[in-house]
Amino acid sequence: MKKFFKFFYKIILPLILTILIVVLIYLFNVNKGMYILIAIINLLGIYYLSLFILGLFSIGKEPESLYSWLDSLNGGEELLLKLFSNETEERCVVLNLERAYSKIMGLTGHNLNKLRLLRAYYKVKSEEDAVDVIFKAILGIFVTILVWGISRGIIWTFASTNLRIHNPYVSETYAIGWSFALIIWVIMLFFVTWIRDYFNGKKRIKLIVEILDACIKNNEK
Repeated sequence: MKKFFKFFYKIILPLILTILIVVLIYLFNVNKGMYILIAIINLLGIYYLSLFILGLFSIGKEPESLYSWLDSLNGGEELLLKLFSNETEERCVVLNLERAYSKIMGLTGHNLNKLRLLRAYYKVKSEEDAVDVIFKAILGIFVTILVWGISRGIIWTFASTNLRIHNPYVSETYAIGWSFALIIWVIMLFFVTWIRDYFNGKKRIKLIVEILDACIKNNEK
């Protein structure tokens, strides 16, 4: 019964209310009613598509469970932060690698099964997924638009009309040049920060996978 009422409120009731509203408006004014009818049909379509996409027809949002975690794989960065954040960095690369190796061995207690499981986890985390592909596509489009805006003079025109500081003692080209440089700097800074934030930890996880491989091989001997 509870599932029926849930289905009724989400699926049937919006449809009934929409039909009633359209009929009432249509009876009062035919012309305006037709305009509103088209709008409501589109809004209703958006509503049902949203329900379908968000998965609200049946299970809705997945509860916090091992089932949902197996897809999200949360906690990998937190584990590495807890494991290595209190360790000081050495100037020698080999020493840093050896200390990372020792910390992982200590975490797993030299247990081969735990090492293999941890390696499998970080191997999946390091692989490129659909989000990475989409991000790279957006990145490529952004760079293309930026280059196009510079080559076409759009950014220069914007700088000359909106950001140029009017001063009779300074040449117009000089003032526009500084405004242009300001815009490019802000865009590039945002661009670099965005990339760094997204790819932060990628190399770390790949290196952890390699260290785990070494741990596994040494434990198998």
